[in-house]
Amino acid sequence: MCLTRLLDCDLIAFMPAFGDILKELRSHAGWNQEFLARKVGISREQIARLETQRNMPQPGTYRRIAEAFGLTLDELDQQWRASRIEQYRGTLERKAPVINKAPAGQAQDYSDLDMDNGIGYDYVSTVGTGIDDPLVFAFEVVGDSMLPAFAPGEVCLCSPNTPIEDGDAVYVRFGSECDHECTFKRVYDLQDGRVELRADNTLYKPMIVSKQHIVRMSYVAAKITRFDRRKHGGF
Repeated sequence: MCLTRLLDCDLIAFMPAFGDILKELRSHAGWNQEFLARKVGISREQIARLETQRNMPQPGTYRRIAEAFGLTLDELDQQWRASRIEQYRGTLERKAPVINKAPAGQAQDYSDLDMDNGIGYDYVSTVGTGIDDPLVFAFEVVGDSMLPAFAPGEVCLCSPNTPIEDGDAVYVRFGSECDHECTFKRVYDLQDGRVELRADNTLYKPMIVSKQHIVRMSYVAAKITRFDRRKHGGF
C-alpha cells in the first residue's frame, strides 16, 4: 500500500445533506412523514431514513419526491447540490472526492452521492500516491477491524480501474438485497459465486457474500495519514 501525508493545501468542500433539505421542504409544506410517504409511495420508515441521512433515494423515488413538492429534478438538485462551496488552499493538480465513511467492522448503510459523479463531502489530493485513475474516490475508515494497517479516521483512496486479487483491501458496496450497505475488508474469491470479506483484526468474523449482491468493489490503492505538528514537536 502507498502511504502519503495529507497535504496542508488540501481542498475543503461542504454541502448540505439531502436529508436536511428533505426535512426542511417537508416542514415548510406542513407535512408529517406519513403524509409525505403516501405522496411519494414509500413507507414512513424510508422517509425517516432519508431525513437522518443514512441513505440516498433511488432515482425513481428521487423523481417522485420532486413531484410531491412541485419541483423539477433540476430544481430539487439545486436545493442542495448547487449550494456546495469549495475552498482551495494552495494548488492541487489532482483531487479525489471523499464519498463516504466506510465501516471496517459490520456493514452499514452507505451515504455516498453516486459513486462516480465526482462529488464528495470533502476532497483530498492524489499527488504523490501513484494513482492515475480518473474514477479515483476516497472514504474515511470507521471502526477498528482493519487495524493495525488502517486506523479509524484515516482516509483511503480507491482505484476502481485496478484489477483486484485475493488478499487486496477493498471498498465494497452492496445492493438492495443487503440494504445498500457498504464495508471495508480484504477479499478472497471462493470460486463458487461467493467471496469472503475478511478483517485484519481477528476479533471480527469473516463475511461470506454472493457476488450478485455486490454493486461495486474497488481496490484500495493508498492510505492518507494526517500529519499533526502538535504530536511531532512542530509549530
